[in-house]
Amino acid sequence: MTEYTILSQQDFGDKVKLVVKIDKDRDFFINGVKQTNNNPSDAEKETLANSMTGFDHVQNTITETIFLPTNYTDQQLSEIVDELINAMGEEEYSEATRGPNAHETVSSNGANQKSIYVIDKAPQAVIDGFTSVFPDVDLSTIGMISEAAYHDIIQEPVVTAFLVEWSQIALVQNGRQLLTKSRKYCMDQVGFYDREYLFCDETFDFLPPSANVIAKSENVNLSEGLTIPDFYDVYFDCDPDVAEEFFGLERSRGEHSTYYAVTVVDGQVVRKKQYVYDAPTVSSDWNDAYDRISAAHGVS
Repeated sequence: MTEYTILSQQDFGDKVKLVVKIDKDRDFFINGVKQTNNNPSDAEKETLANSMTGFDHVQNTITETIFLPTNYTDQQLSEIVDELINAMGEEEYSEATRGPNAHETVSSNGANQKSIYVIDKAPQAVIDGFTSVFPDVDLSTIGMISEAAYHDIIQEPVVTAFLVEWSQIALVQNGRQLLTKSRKYCMDQVGFYDREYLFCDETFDFLPPSANVIAKSENVNLSEGLTIPDFYDVYFDCDPDVAEEFFGLERSRGEHSTYYAVTVVDGQVVRKKQYVYDAPTVSSDWNDAYDRISAAHGVS
């Protein structure tokens, strides 16, 4: 039986942040092989022990932060929990109980790696580094935050944040339907800009033919005196073997899922990014998220 427990709830006006512990049905393994019967009797387990056969019961558990409208229904929460449970079922035995603090890990051109954290799980060094430059930012408005990483195009360290107010499934900003949105804090210039992730039906000859384009970004400068070059990113799904060979990338794959993006300046790819997820989260399946968000927007 699958169960979930709401560990905490915090209101943000028309949004609510839930920290939910999810326990999937226990899986039973013999010598590392998952069994169809996940609830053996005590007698069966005693027989295995007497025969020196290795066996284990693994309770697949994750703790996830979920943002929903304040008036969310039990059905809405259950649907998100079900998505996480289905993703948990894809994990290998060796990873069954692993739940790293990093929500997402990104590397650019095989270097400049950064991790993105749910704000409650971010290392104190990440928070301290950010607030030392932006002391007036209200951390309670941030859902996820990254450690500072050098941005090859802007040529300075940048911190990425996802605001709580943007967690709605059908986000509309200035009359435009968005997949999602992030805020980029430039640590040297002490300014910020927003990145809007847009629906995209374009094709690009700088991607592998089999790549599935998910989004294209547009940057919106919000700070006087902040200088950012003209560039955009294209986010896509692709077979890792194909992507690594096409772009000459080092092998870097998540235990759960892997996605890609390229940064484009004057029509040329100047940066390749690998997004790796070692455990299921609400954002570790870009294709599923795209389907849900496009349906909410009525985009076919």
